[in-house]
Amino acid sequence: MSIFAIRSDEDRPRALDRIHGLMDAEQGTPAGAELEALATLVEGYERKKYPRCPPAPLEAIIFRMGQMGYTQADLPRLLKSLRQPLPQHFQVVQPIIGLFLQVGQFV
Repeated sequence: MSIFAIRSDEDRPRALDRIHGLMDAEQGTPAGAELEALATLVEGYERKKYPRCPPAPLEAIIFRMGQMGYTQADLPRLLKSLRQPLPQHFQVVQPIIGLFLQVGQFV
């Protein structure tokens, strides 16, 4: 078993190489335990070193619209189709959508 601390960008590739070599390890075996420990250490290092920030509301809307094949021209129809109040988490975004509908462009 070769478990070591991951404290730098130099340690990470070594750990990833070892993880790659252990990918077929069976759970409950020493190799499986090593795989799980190294994966947990790499995950912790990556979360600390490369934190993920949630997207800005407008970026999230533009991204999701692109995924669904919608364009800015679809927004009025989509917003009019809502016959009930928006859920609270969307109410923050509603003024942003209105602003961009007035301005006439997204980006």
